[in-house]
Amino acid sequence: MLGPVIFRFPARTLPFSITTSFNWYMGFPEKGKLQSTPIPSNWAVQNVQPFRAVMTQHGDHDAIVFMDRIKEVDANDLTFAPLHGQGYFIFGRIGKELSFFSEHGELLWKKPFPAYPVTDPSGKSVFLLTGDGNRVDVLDASGNLIGVKHLSGNFLSDFKFASRAPISIFLFGSGGVFAISQTGEIAYQYDDSKPRFFKSAAVSEDGKVVALHSLRDDQDTILVLRADGSKVKKLYEIALGSVYPFSIALAVHSSGSVLMGAPDRTAFAEDGDWVWSSDIKVPGPRYGFADSNYMVMTWAKQCVIYKPDGKQLAAIPYPADEPQPFTIVPGILPGSFIVQGKQSVTVHSVGPL
Repeated sequence: MLGPVIFRFPARTLPFSITTSFNWYMGFPEKGKLQSTPIPSNWAVQNVQPFRAVMTQHGDHDAIVFMDRIKEVDANDLTFAPLHGQGYFIFGRIGKELSFFSEHGELLWKKPFPAYPVTDPSGKSVFLLTGDGNRVDVLDASGNLIGVKHLSGNFLSDFKFASRAPISIFLFGSGGVFAISQTGEIAYQYDDSKPRFFKSAAVSEDGKVVALHSLRDDQDTILVLRADGSKVKKLYEIALGSVYPFSIALAVHSSGSVLMGAPDRTAFAEDGDWVWSSDIKVPGPRYGFADSNYMVMTWAKQCVIYKPDGKQLAAIPYPADEPQPFTIVPGILPGSFIVQGKQSVTVHSVGPL
């Protein structure tokens, strides 16, 4: 079984572009053992792990996949585990207590937090999201409030993490965007003086450019901002031509170019103009992000990689034997990214690792 899986990924991706390559695969079926390809030799030399923990679901309960085992979570509990961090959170579906464990299962701390935890991929920036969506608590890895301690706004609509910088973005519907540093301080913030409702956000790989999808004057737009220290300036704003009453997938590069993925449209904008648009429908949720030399967006049955100027580099098919949707997240090494499904993880790279 493992042989065909190993062969399929490189065979189906390499013809698209010699600059894009498959690096590693792990399968974690709901019933069965972990199966993976060998770790690349350069990763082994650098002691690089493709991930530390992956969250999935088995039946009616959560599960956490580590490199060497799968931990099943009690059906009455929920979990959160940072992809490239150490440890994991356990909290009750109904309850007011949050526990943090080492990846080996040792309880490190337990506190009375009635909120949902999220972290950046490294696990170094920890945030608690309240159920009413009006507050975000800012913590360190030991569960202590740090920096600004709390962010308050009206309806938390989205949050994102820069792929190669310690910046976390939180977007409130009628309260603007906050960029939080790893020390818990506000690196920069923005709220328009004119009424608008913010719905979706994306942050560039260096944490300095933000794309915001919002409703303004009865039309949806993409607003692109650049931060210079704590100051924020507007690069451009462009109308979407449709109103989406929900979050859409965005990827924004440090150059200011934006890739937008909605259920009925995928489009690319640069310098305030739409460069191209495709009206192919893509059902279900979509995901995208930008790295230093590429942007990536999920489509139906594949994820597509683009240059920062919007030209397509490659298309990587999803594994045919798994249900959708798949998510895409930055890999631990520059230029690499992870395609994660319910039963597998693959690592790909654009350019040399």
